[in-house]
Amino acid sequence: MEIRDENYEWAAIDRLGKMLKSPHSTFKTTHTYSTFTAILCWTTQRIRTCPIRPDKDIYARVPPEDDPNFEVFDAIQISLHNESIEGFFGKLPKATGNLNTLKLEDDEGNPISALAFLVSLRNAVAHGDGRSVKPVNRPKQLVGFEFPLSNPRGFPAWSSVTQLNRSAQVQIAGKMVDVFCERFREQNTASESDLATIGESE
Repeated sequence: MEIRDENYEWAAIDRLGKMLKSPHSTFKTTHTYSTFTAILCWTTQRIRTCPIRPDKDIYARVPPEDDPNFEVFDAIQISLHNESIEGFFGKLPKATGNLNTLKLEDDEGNPISALAFLVSLRNAVAHGDGRSVKPVNRPKQLVGFEFPLSNPRGFPAWSSVTQLNRSAQVQIAGKMVDVFCERFREQNTASESDLATIGESE
């Protein structure tokens, strides 16, 4: 059996979501980060097939041709655009030091949208080669990663340096997995039990 074309868009994310919640026993923080990054890059790119620009009319956008799932994923982008960071992702778990502390308002004092936050975070991890993303350490322990964030092009101005531990990464990426998969399942016939029978190569 295989993951069919009509299911692959959410089936792969569904599996990454399961991996997110069950990281490697020895390298939990690193494994979580790698899954977090994959989920962010995939879902953010997919929902922004026709990107929203706050300085332009949302309804003047021209949907792409030959994309039967456009409305499903674009609805997620619109939800992110219309909600604040904590409104969409919830409050992050409390942690020591600067971990899990987010900048919630832009330079004008207005709430930063969940979409602006997500795109900025995706931009940081997509270039996480040592120039941007940095490890956050405690004595003899890797506890999270640091991300330089700033407003995506066209969004109200803001910037911050944000540190996220494993729990915060699970919460943010897990929310994207849940929304992404739930929206897609609503119009699809395949169930999780169907997909569970599909194996993977060694």
